[in-house]
Formats: sequence, structure tokens, C-alpha cells
Amino acid sequence: MKERKCGLLQRMLAVLLAAVLTAGMASNAAPASVLAQKGSGVASASGNDVELPEEELEDAGGNDVELPEEEPEDAGGNDVELPEEEPEDVSGNDIKADDMPEMTYAAMAVRDDAAISCSLDGGTTWTGCDAIENVLFNVSGYTSCKNPIIRLNKDITVDGTGAVSLLINNNNVLIDGQGHTIKRGTKTGYLFGNNKQAGTLIFRNVTIDGGAVWDNAGNVENRQNSGFSAGGDAWLIYCAENADAAVILDNGAILQNNHLNNSVFNGAAVMMKSGSLTMKAGAVIRYNTAIGTSGNYGGGSGAVHVDKGASFTMEGGEIYGNYASLSGGAIVNQGSFTLKGGVIRGNVSGNNGGAISAQGDTVISGGEIKDNSAPAGGGIAILSGTTKISGGAVHDNTASLGGGVYDNANMTVSGTAKIQNNSQGNVYLPDSKVITIDAPLTDGAAIGVKTKSAPADGSPVSITGSNGADYSKYFTSDNEKYAIANGNHNVVQLVKAGNVIQEVKPGDNAPETGISTPAEELKDMLLTDEEKGNVQSGTDIKIVLEVKDAESTVKAQDKEQITQALNSHTVGQYLDIDLYKLIGAERRDITETAKKIRIVITVPDSLKNTDNSKTRAFTVIRVHSGSAELLEDLDSSADTITIETDRFSIYAVVYKDTENGSGGNEGGGNGGAGDNKGDNGNNANDNRNNNDSSNNDDSSDQNNTEENDTKPDSLKDNEPKTGDSTTLGLYATLAMIAGFAYLLLYFTDRKRGMTEETKKAIVSRLAGWAKGGGRIRKYLALAAIFILLVYYHSIGRKTCAGWKEIYAE
Repeated sequence: MKERKCGLLQRMLAVLLAAVLTAGMASNAAPASVLAQKGSGVASASGNDVELPEEELEDAGGNDVELPEEEPEDAGGNDVELPEEEPEDVSGNDIKADDMPEMTYAAMAVRDDAAISCSLDGGTTWTGCDAIENVLFNVSGYTSCKNPIIRLNKDITVDGTGAVSLLINNNNVLIDGQGHTIKRGTKTGYLFGNNKQAGTLIFRNVTIDGGAVWDNAGNVENRQNSGFSAGGDAWLIYCAENADAAVILDNGAILQNNHLNNSVFNGAAVMMKSGSLTMKAGAVIRYNTAIGTSGNYGGGSGAVHVDKGASFTMEGGEIYGNYASLSGGAIVNQGSFTLKGGVIRGNVSGNNGGAISAQGDTVISGGEIKDNSAPAGGGIAILSGTTKISGGAVHDNTASLGGGVYDNANMTVSGTAKIQNNSQGNVYLPDSKVITIDAPLTDGAAIGVKTKSAPADGSPVSITGSNGADYSKYFTSDNEKYAIANGNHNVVQLVKAGNVIQEVKPGDNAPETGISTPAEELKDMLLTDEEKGNVQSGTDIKIVLEVKDAESTVKAQDKEQITQALNSHTVGQYLDIDLYKLIGAERRDITETAKKIRIVITVPDSLKNTDNSKTRAFTVIRVHSGSAELLEDLDSSADTITIETDRFSIYAVVYKDTENGSGGNEGGGNGGAGDNKGDNGNNANDNRNNNDSSNNDDSSDQNNTEENDTKPDSLKDNEPKTGDSTTLGLYATLAMIAGFAYLLLYFTDRKRGMTEETKKAIVSRLAGWAKGGGRIRKYLALAAIFILLVYYHSIGRKTCAGWKEIYAE
């Protein structure tokens, strides 16, 4: 029995040792960011592992979290009871439009399985039926009903040959799809219409699908339909002749996939014969197509047609992927259209107005018109009426004429009007057409312009009328040959631009030289604002680089400065390099520039190397204001020297010959910048190698010192950075030794044991071994002595039985 207790003590001590050492390493050596990795446990915010139980989860504070069996909880922990059929909003389901009274759902449908629920009293009581036609006609029959609501409980299909009309009778009729779809089946007429009645028809959270099945809906112009298509009046929504009729496309309303084919009518999705249409944020009109007849009737308004007397206000939402064979890929406006927000994008017209064919009063104060295309007016084609742009952006549209806007009527701009980055011109102005600035343009406005007639010398083309201020800075020319200028009475004009001409004048015996800095960069760098204005007004300005041989003109003090800077180089040729501008006959010298100009000098034949046993490297020394500076050759050609400079005065082309095989590049010939750099690099390497060789012993000592005194930051890329690598190393070493010791002690026969004398002798030898080494050796010795003492005092003596004997049973 005594032997069994002794064996249990052995095992407990060994396990405790391994646990203590490992815990010490984790808590004292490694930061929380290192410990919080995927492993056996989940790390808490403090870096301590949180072991997950088998059945229950814990929250961030370590408390058990019991998952509810059936009902969820809200943020406060209170049970939330889910309704059995449909959720109801006790505040009235937010169904009111701007002018609608509040309504309350009573959720009292007579039939639980009804496809449609209908309330004729604003949501107080409900009935149900299967066919939407019946519901709509029933609504029409109740002349005294109050704000009827139609809700879809499932997707439905509309068949039949007649139109589904609503006698709205001055009511607000809400069709709430609750996320469901009303799809055209066999019905060839329009799906929804108010039949000349005053009142408001509201669509919310419902998809109205015209039944077209496109092979690729995004291939707007060339897609093919294998589903429904019809001619005639097969619109999705029709608002007939009543000025007080209104249609609202509210959040979640989607009008899609209607194919008005070979029809004399316009408006593939919506025909507003009269009344008003309002589109709000979250509404979408997409993938509709209007194809006209062979006689060019119809084929307009891929999404919405606004007839004379009708209006369309787009407050938000998106209109995209629609096509019209004739005009208005998205909209034909013959009445009134206002864009306040939202996006009209990716629509196509076969003739004009990729997004909008403006034939009435059009106002754009916000939103975006982008990525639309047409032969004329990729964004907007202004054919009649007045189009006012005071905000928003018309950008990235495409057309042969007027990528942004084709203005063949009346266009006014103000505020932050932006028509930029459209292909083939931003605003195209036919002859005699101008843009009217009807209110001040402000910061953010940017309008590109192209005119049919080009300006000539002394004959600018007006692009605006007279103005009370200079607004020319808000306009740009879409043709680089022309520029914007401010004329008399602040008329913004397009003028023939002057030219900025680069010229190099080499003198006698001077090497061929050129400027490689781009022309536009050079123009921006060297011309003042006044000079740039002169260019825009048609004045030519020359930028001249003059290079002369300076052997007979260089001053003695300049030669002395160059001699002191030679550094084993030889002077090949002195040059005098000047830079100046010619404006008419006036010369303006430039001695210094704000940025460096890149100059390429061709090496004269007289300076090229003819000795194949040597390599010649060229460079340039510049003297300016009594100071000499060596300018590196920036190219690798043996025949040219490329430098960057911002000073213009005396230069010297210099060179240095290097014996082949003595550290320069092999192969002979004329050396360029690459030879010089290689030469310098080899010399530098030789110096470093010599230093390394002479300091070899010191390096060895230094390496030993670094090996035994590792700093926390000297880590490999894949090692975590800790606050104390010494402690980490110590605990890691002790933990590994403890683990191996445990296994060794467990499986080793301890019958022989260890005497007191043997223990002391081993400890003494370990201590002596530790004194002769660095820190790592001391750690190892300390760990070994620690394990030895634990072993000796627990199971190492002969008086204690071995573990195998204890557990032999």
C-alpha cells in the first residue's frame, strides 16, 4: 500500500510540473494577440483560453447562454412572439404616401388560403379571394370605399384578354405585394389602369412582370425573347386622361420584362397619358423593350413615356437595361420630367436619347445619368422644349454626336451642373445653338463642349450668351485643338488654341541634344498663368533649349570647379546649355525650374571609346552659381547620356575608362550608365569584402554575442513578436524538458535509483558546464538541475519503487 501511494505522488508531481511550466509560458511570455489563435480553446479579450462546453455556449463574460427552444429574444432579452401567418405593423404598416392618411391593418382575412387579401375600409376589415381581377373590379364597384388595400399572399398570374382597370374614385389604392410577383400570363392588354379616374394608385413591395424571357437581359440591344410579347397597348401600367390621377412606385416596386413589340405606341413599362408618376427610392424599372412598326411609329420610351400634360418625378430608385428602337432608351418626355435623385443607367436607344429623349420641359437637379448609349445624345437628346441642369451628373455615356448631351433645342445650366467624361464629346452644339447660364455656376460645375463649326484664327465660336460674370473656368473643350476663352460681355467662347512648340538649337560642334520631358508636363512647368491664357487665345509660344560648345567661352573659375569634381574622370567637352521662351519676338530666359527637366545628350563620335581593352562610362558635371555637381547618366545606352536638371549654365561631359577584367563590365566597347554603375558597385563590393575579411574575427565574436543575446525584435518573419523573448525561451525550454522527463520517468525502470553522492556530482558538473557558456547554456543547465532534483526527491531514490512495479497489476 505504501508503494502505491508513492507511485501516485510520482505521477502527480510530474503532471503538475508540466502544467505549471506551460501555464507560466502562456501567461508571462506571449501577448494576447499571439495566444488568441485557432486551437483547442477560444481566446477571451484578455488573452486567456475559454474552453467551450460540449452542450452550452458562453458569452463574452464567461456566462452560460441557453438557446431558446422555439421563440427568439430581442436585444433586451425579452421573448418575441412570432405571428402564425403574417407580421402586422400596428402603426399602420407605413402605407401612406405624401398625401395619404394613416391606415391600420386588422389582420382579419376571412380565408387563410386566399391568394389576395383586400380591405375596402383602409385596413379595418379584410376579405380574401384568388383572382386579382375580381378584387380590382370589386374595388371599382364600391364608390364609397375608403382607401382600399390589396395585399398579395402569394405570386399570381394574370390571364384573359381584357384590361384590368381600377375605378379609383378619388381614393388612394395601395397594392402591397409583400415581396410577391404579379406576372402576365395570356393577357394582351395593359395590366393596370385607372380608367380616367382621379386618385392615387400605389405599388409597394411588388414585382410587376411582363412575361418576357430574355436570353441575356443585360445584352440590351440584341437580346432575344422566348416568352411573352405583344403589340398594341400591352403596357404594365396605364394612367389615362385625368390630370388628377397619380401613380406612385414606392419602395420595393419593380416593373420588369415587358416586351411591347411591333406597336404604334410608346412606353414599354408605363404610359402616362395624363396625371403624374412618382418614383421613390427602392423602386426599379428594368429590362423592358419597345419595338416600333416598320413605318417608324412607336418604338419610343423603353421604360416610361410621359405624354403632353403628364408629369414624371424621379426622387430615387433605378431605371436600367431598357431599350427603345427609335428614341428614349429609358424615357421619352413630351410633358414634364424632373430628376431629383436615383440613377438612369445602361439604357440604349436606336436613334436618339440613350437615357432621355427630351421633347418637353426637363429638369435635372440631382441623380446620375450614366453608361447609356445612342447614335445622338448618349445621355440626353434635347429635341424640343427646355432642359435645365442645375445638379446631378451626366457621365460615361456614349454617342456618335454628344456622348453626354445633344442639344438641338434649349439647354440651360446653373449651380453644380456636371457633364463630363462622356465619349465623343460631352455637350454637342449644332450651329447657332448656345448654352444659357440662367443662374450662377458654382464650384463643382464642369461642362465639356464640342461645336459643329470649328473656330478659326480670329473667329471664335460662342458657346454661351452674354453673362454677368466670367464663367469660362467651368467649361472645357472636347477638342484639344481648341480652347475656352472669355470674350466680350463674358461670352464663353471656343477659340483656336495656340501651340506650345519645343525647339532645340545646337550650335557649332555641339552634340545632338533633345528634351524627353512630355510636352504637356513641360508646358505646365514652364508657362505662367498669363502665358497659358495667351496660348488659349491663339498665341504660339516656343520653348527653346540651346546647346553650344563652350571650350573657348567657359570661365576659369568654372573650369576649376569642374576639375575639383572630376574624381578620376576626364573632361570630354564643355557645353553651355540655355533654356528660354519665345513669345512672339520676346525672349524670356529660364535659369532655374521648379521641377527637373530630362535632357538626352548624344555622345559625339570623337569621345567614343576605341580601345577594346577598356570600358568607358560617361556622366555630366554641372556648374551653377559657383557650385559643381555630378549628374548621373540615367540610361544604359553607350551612345547617349540622359540627365535630369533644373539649372541651366555650364556643363561638362566627362568620362572614366576602366581596364576590362579589373572590376568593370567585360566585353569592351563604350560603357554607358550601366557600366559606370556596375563599376561603382563592384568597387563597393570589393571594399566590403576586404572589410569583411579583415574583421573576420570581430564578426565571429559579434555573431556569438548576437546569438547569446537575442533581442525581442530580431525575429523571423513567421514568428510572433512578444514582449519578452527571453522569458518565452526559458519557459518553452522548461516545458519541453518537463514533457520528455515525464515520459522518461513513466517508462523507465527505477529499480536502480540514484545515490546522494551521484546527485551531488551531477549537479556540480552541470553548474561547471553552465559557467563556461552564455545565457542559453545557463537556462539549459538550470532546467536540467531542476528536473534532476525533482526526480531525485520524488522517485529517484532506491527506497521508492518504480512506476512499472506500482502499476504492474
